[in-house]
Amino acid sequence: MNDNCVSANFKKEPENEGNDYICELNNATHLEHDTDLITDADFYYRGSKNACGKNPPCRNNATCQSGFTIKGYRCLCPPGLEGEHCEKDIDECHKNTHDCHLNATCQNTNGSFV
Repeated sequence: MNDNCVSANFKKEPENEGNDYICELNNATHLEHDTDLITDADFYYRGSKNACGKNPPCRNNATCQSGFTIKGYRCLCPPGLEGEHCEKDIDECHKNTHDCHLNATCQNTNGSFV
């Protein structure tokens, strides 16, 4: 299943009288889209608890993925950040992981360096 999938819609009947069923994987649940993600005459809806819903725990534009851990989510940090919620800056200058010129002075910034 897709890493961002927290719910699915399954069509009750096959398409065009064949054996092909529609299965829609969603990155939201009925809590975010209460009129779209429902069981109705044509589809079954199944959703999980979405820890990344309306108030995601990840910071600094990190990607929140529901599931994966005992907490119920994981944060995928953008480059230059780390920590459980991507709240910690990586000091590339101190760790010497920057690509500054040999004669330049590296200055750490939040999530990056100059």
